[in-house]
Amino acid sequence: MKKKGALSKPLTLAVDWHDIMYYGDPKAEGVVGTVRKSGSNRAYRFGTISVLLNGQRLTLAATPMLDRCILWHVKHLLECVFELGVTIKLVLFDRGYFSTALIRYLDDAGIKYIMHIPWHGEPLKAGVDRMYTTTTHKRTGFEQATFRLVTLRQKDKLLVFATNTSLKSRRLRKTFRKRWGIETSYRMIGMFLAKTTSKRYRLRLLYFFLAVVLYNLWVLYNFRRRRLVSAYALKHHVRLCLVLSWLPDLECGG
Repeated sequence: MKKKGALSKPLTLAVDWHDIMYYGDPKAEGVVGTVRKSGSNRAYRFGTISVLLNGQRLTLAATPMLDRCILWHVKHLLECVFELGVTIKLVLFDRGYFSTALIRYLDDAGIKYIMHIPWHGEPLKAGVDRMYTTTTHKRTGFEQATFRLVTLRQKDKLLVFATNTSLKSRRLRKTFRKRWGIETSYRMIGMFLAKTTSKRYRLRLLYFFLAVVLYNLWVLYNFRRRRLVSAYALKHHVRLCLVLSWLPDLECGG
């Protein structure tokens, strides 16, 4: 992608996690608790960081999430991005990533961010734009975080953001919308994910990372092409290549 000039400019990245629901032994290796979905509250969880290119998301890094240490996982993903030689312009986070420790880390590292945050304080109205310092219970002043608090009205919902940017409210909301496409990328990755009932965590890891690689190949193949190739077509092409690669072994075995 670098050779094609896709990653040369400072990029706006999106961080999120993806749950692959699990229905077996809750004590199985790699399984974590999650919000109940499709009849289960257990899942294999993976964190990813991606960039929007020509309407498609390219996954730059992924990591398994075996605990809820948000800061460690984000630092690991960002370090992977830096190793790729990518310059970060802005990072977008959903409300599940709200953490005073993470905000302090981003500020110290000089990384600009927009974070959709949960709000349990005093009632807020749309149009708030001011500096805010957290007052988290049982935390010292050193452990608190200070950020620009921005509220926006979206239909019947009030959106609350934490940011260290100087973007105006409307521009901030428009920029944050780029993060929403990450859900679509997870659905596409799921198309390449091999199905298994195995409890072997290493196999589950292998299948997820292979799915990400195949998805990225699809994004790469379609980059700057006038006629896009569907994920279904690439998936069947990969299957055909695998079958053809196995034929010589089958003939020798016969």
